[in-house]
Amino acid sequence: LLYPKTWLADQATRLPKAGSVRSLDQGGTLIPRKVEAKRNGPQLDAAFGPPAGGRLENLSVLRTNLGQGVDLDALLGTPAEAAQRLLDSSIAPANSGKMATLNSAEKRADGVVQFDYTVRFAEGSPMAGRVIKNQACVAYNPATGDLFTLTVLAPEEEWASGASGSALRAMAPSFKLIRAAGQSA
Repeated sequence: LLYPKTWLADQATRLPKAGSVRSLDQGGTLIPRKVEAKRNGPQLDAAFGPPAGGRLENLSVLRTNLGQGVDLDALLGTPAEAAQRLLDSSIAPANSGKMATLNSAEKRADGVVQFDYTVRFAEGSPMAGRVIKNQACVAYNPATGDLFTLTVLAPEEEWASGASGSALRAMAPSFKLIRAAGQSA
């Protein structure tokens, strides 16, 4: 996985996974890990972004165990169907103040599903008028049952700008699962 050498790992993704460590809600109250997981769903396994950066430019990885032997094609459908279902149900559901547009979806030669989409924020939302471009990858390891989801996002204008845009465009295509010795595909 490639990402800019100036980007830093987000330590907030590491601390809640450390067991007894708790995270803070917006009011500064400690939330026990078990309660937080139920309230917020799965936790990110890794996240990276520019130093002192906001949430508008980052890379994140989420791992979920589906169990061994899952037929991912049967579960998700075609790449376009899977991506559109994700956009409609999680990224920009009805009345969310967001509109998501699927730009492309494909299954790469290495089996990773990669899709590109933009999210536009409606008037009246805190991010009204912003357009965020995203690239996402979904990869499944049948030997372990782990499903990995990588998401790279940044304001649309960043994707077109010089070195920054070049780095953003290189991240998702570089995402690959590397199998341990003796582990079959």
